Amino acid sequence: MLKKTFWMILFLVAVQLTAFAGRDNEGEIKWVSFEEAIEMAEQDPSKNIMIDFYTSWCGYCKKMDKTTFKDKDVVNAVNASFYAVKVNAESKDRITYKGENLTYADLARKFRVPGYPTILLLKSDLDKKAVEPGYKSAKQFTRMLEDFD
Repeated sequence: MLKKTFWMILFLVAVQLTAFAGRDNEGEIKWVSFEEAIEMAEQDPSKNIMIDFYTSWCGYCKKMDKTTFKDKDVVNAVNASFYAVKVNAESKDRITYKGENLTYADLARKFRVPGYPTILLLKSDLDKKAVEPGYKSAKQFTRMLEDFD
């Protein structure tokens, strides 16, 4: 009896794990790396690039992660029109941007990020940009995305 119960529980756990693994994070922003976003924008320029510059110590960055970036209207707007990137503005990880080998901290300085959080919106050709510093509620955030053109 105990052996049968064990196998039944194991089976149910496996079914739950399989069902969970099949989800595609629907209802969440589809974050990609900086390099992936540039490559994707080159292949399909119908979407722009949105970069969330944050730091690990930033309280408002964490608040945006828990509220604004979980809002269904924000999620839908971002996923429909942008390749979304999260960049730790203090990271020493290296990337290549327009032929330059930079750290993410260098990239933040290059875009003149004034503080955290800051959202940078780039056209798919990487030229036109908008720098939007500070915490944004879901309503403010969707309005900001709609105004970027």
